[in-house]
Amino acid sequence: MTFGLSKESQASLTKQHTLFSFDIFRTFLRDNASENLIFSPLALYLNLCSIESGARGEAFFTLEDKLGQSAIPPEQLFPYFTELNEKLSHPPLSTMFKVSNTLWIKNGIAIRPEYTKTISGMFGSEIKPFSAGAPAKYRQHQSFVAIGNVQFKTRFFYPFEVDKLVDKTFYTADNGTTSLPMMVQEGQYWYLNGNGFQAIALPLSGKKLSLYIFVPDTSFRSFLGKFTAYSWERWLNQFKLKSGIITIPKFSLSTEVSCKDPLKKLGYGSLFNKKTDFTGIIGSGQLTLDTLVQKVDCTFEETRYSAGESATELQLNGSEKPFTFTANKPFIFVVKDNSSGNILIMGLVVNPS
Repeated sequence: MTFGLSKESQASLTKQHTLFSFDIFRTFLRDNASENLIFSPLALYLNLCSIESGARGEAFFTLEDKLGQSAIPPEQLFPYFTELNEKLSHPPLSTMFKVSNTLWIKNGIAIRPEYTKTISGMFGSEIKPFSAGAPAKYRQHQSFVAIGNVQFKTRFFYPFEVDKLVDKTFYTADNGTTSLPMMVQEGQYWYLNGNGFQAIALPLSGKKLSLYIFVPDTSFRSFLGKFTAYSWERWLNQFKLKSGIITIPKFSLSTEVSCKDPLKKLGYGSLFNKKTDFTGIIGSGQLTLDTLVQKVDCTFEETRYSAGESATELQLNGSEKPFTFTANKPFIFVVKDNSSGNILIMGLVVNPS
């Protein structure tokens, strides 16, 4: 059993979460692949689970099916989400993954106390009236908005030396260029030289998380067509430990995305219908989900080596020619939890500056 689930149920949920992650990410990028994008599939999934708990009828069954829960007994789901929420509250050393999902509803509507307790205990979510501090730009909505805030901050397990940054050219998505400080490191890495792309996997704090960076050789649009959940699972088994020299830009991102239109395109339209039944939240009356937004702040810290910190794993293997990996043009990155397989963060970097 894992997180209160049988192995079969855990595998099923992880697979569904991966499908969800890639489907929503690709849908975001179809609309706009010319700007930096970052979002947390896991945080969005948990926000949808909170909404599912208060939905009834068509919206509930749509969410139950698309979130991969229809075949899993409720007595297994409750401890799974409770333990997952607890794990997210205590991330690996030197890592912060803080998810704050809040459902805001118009003032004067009575909220069912059992609903408040359920979403807090299972998903770490809150529900509040607009008057309790909803962002000003969302207070004009008539009924109900869901806002997710995610803060992710971590360190590379093998830190880059900040005093050895090198200014290099980055080729932006609009065919421009910009000079950026790049971090350079050499050693042995999990590397994949794929069909039309290169990828690297870097361990993050405590080696409990991994950062995957994918750099297309030519057309980004062409690569996006290959970037599916199926390909992801296949590629994970193709990474090999090889000697190489890697060059990546320093980057910290902060973006806010509206998830409403992408979710509607993926078949979640019943969530936003004016007649959707949310009596699990309010008991009686009508509530309409006006919008669903997520804001993510993401930082990868590089730290100067201390004495003895350069581990054997980072030494070049003199018997093989090292590969060269340079992220000097738009790239995709994925942060994966190594124990569960869940994807915490996905992003597109078109201009690190």
